[in-house]
Amino acid sequence: MEWLKNFVKQRTTSQKIVLLVSVLLLSSAMLLLSAKQIVLAESGKQTILTTLQKIIFSNTKGKNNTNTSSVFSNTPVSFLLSKPSPSLLTPSETYGGSSSIGSTPTPMPGASGTSNTTPTSTQTGSNVLISINPSAVGLSVPPQIDGISTETGAICKILSQDSLSSTYSQLYKNLGSEMLRIGGNSGDQATWSPSGTYCPTSPDAIDEQEVNNLITFVNKIGWKFTWGVDLGTYDPTDMASEADYVYNEAGSTLYAIAIGNEPNNFANEGYRTSGYNGTSFTTEWQAYKTAILGINPSIPLMGDDQSQNVPWYSTFMSSEASSLILSGYHLYPTASTGTGPNAPTIANLLSQSLMNNTIGTIQTWEAVAKEYNVPFALTEVNSTAGGGKSGVSNAFASALWSADYIFTAMEQGVQRMNFHAVGGGASYEAIDSSGNVHPLYYGLLFFHEATANGGNVIMPSIHATTNTTAHVILGGDGKLYVAVINKDLTNTATVDIRTTTNYSQASVMYMTAPSASSTSGVTFGGASTAANGTWSPTPSSLQIINGTDTYLTLSPAEAALVTLQ
Repeated sequence: MEWLKNFVKQRTTSQKIVLLVSVLLLSSAMLLLSAKQIVLAESGKQTILTTLQKIIFSNTKGKNNTNTSSVFSNTPVSFLLSKPSPSLLTPSETYGGSSSIGSTPTPMPGASGTSNTTPTSTQTGSNVLISINPSAVGLSVPPQIDGISTETGAICKILSQDSLSSTYSQLYKNLGSEMLRIGGNSGDQATWSPSGTYCPTSPDAIDEQEVNNLITFVNKIGWKFTWGVDLGTYDPTDMASEADYVYNEAGSTLYAIAIGNEPNNFANEGYRTSGYNGTSFTTEWQAYKTAILGINPSIPLMGDDQSQNVPWYSTFMSSEASSLILSGYHLYPTASTGTGPNAPTIANLLSQSLMNNTIGTIQTWEAVAKEYNVPFALTEVNSTAGGGKSGVSNAFASALWSADYIFTAMEQGVQRMNFHAVGGGASYEAIDSSGNVHPLYYGLLFFHEATANGGNVIMPSIHATTNTTAHVILGGDGKLYVAVINKDLTNTATVDIRTTTNYSQASVMYMTAPSASSTSGVTFGGASTAANGTWSPTPSSLQIINGTDTYLTLSPAEAALVTLQ
């Protein structure tokens, strides 16, 4: 140690002071490193050593030229910044912002794999912390939850579009093996005419060829379907005949038969008198059930496909729950003529308060289904009742909302969801009658990519100062899928995904558009659907810091699907 003593003796007083403070600074940094309070790469360590070397061995010319405070004011000490503490992030339940701002982000540089790179200012200043314990597995991911609904009157449009090219069917295949629901308002206007004209100009009748061609289409895309029979025009005998034909031709491709659509609205729509109530409906449903099962007791039934009226639902379930393989309800969070909490605006659609209201509604209805041990489904959903709202339902905001909606509903125990309507001309369509996809489609695709391998729901802990949500799936393939959705219209989300399990590789696919109000230009994984209907994403790699922290930045109105393995 003699060399060190001699070295110190040869320094001036000012240099000795600088040396002492530098050693203390380095010691403090190393202590922090050993406690794992900061993340520091080898390049960062070299920066420290180089800086200290320059300070200690600088050629000072006299005591008056050496100012220790000025020397250290120029020393880079940003490496002392620690990772954000959850206590610094205040959860917020309501979020401001009404403008539509969005841009395509640049993925964080670096190859996949664990890294000890010094955190950037974004990483150390995260405003969203998502804490995940992958061992805390929850509900199983239900099969065919990410489905589509269409009007009975739109069947011929679907078949016509499919006959033109293979592009149309490919759009469905991109979503995996899901459920197509046939019904809607036109289902209560469609009579059964087995030998009638195929796809007449006024589609008020269903014939055998139409049924056969639909079954062919559903088999081609690898889906299953539910079929609604007409209750608006009361005819148990004819509808039993129709249900039997569909069941016999479809076999296992048919999931269930539904009887009627939103019967709670029958009086308003002129199908029934003003005295029609839950008891009246249940009596009619029972007559249909008797007629259908009288022909073939193996035909599966579901019900009651209504909206809004909980007492009706309770009356029906108390009587018929044992006859059902699925209980259905329709839920649109906003209305085309709605105001206040039901207003069809982008800001409202993406607000957390709206999603909280949706959760409350789901819990109310699902509680009845659970009481009778019947799986609960949202058999008809979309953003805005009444055909949607142009500029909202067909905007990119609908993609962000729908992805968040499906994850949220699944976390509440919902087993099936069907987004209405395809081919019917409404502004909230995912796929229109010409085979074009709209922003909503990408929300369904986003969810599918996170759940394609099945698995289990993981409920993360989220601390955020922006309107940002997160949903986590531990896939059947062992990978962790983290969906991060920034629904904030003004604020960027700087996100830290922190896991209790170490991972070595991370990749990300961003779902983005020019703005929340954009009706085109949507990409997911850097790609839109191609002219032939295929979708070919290119995931970007992300760094994992110390095996537990993955960072990314989301612009306002943007989402990301992160995969950890």
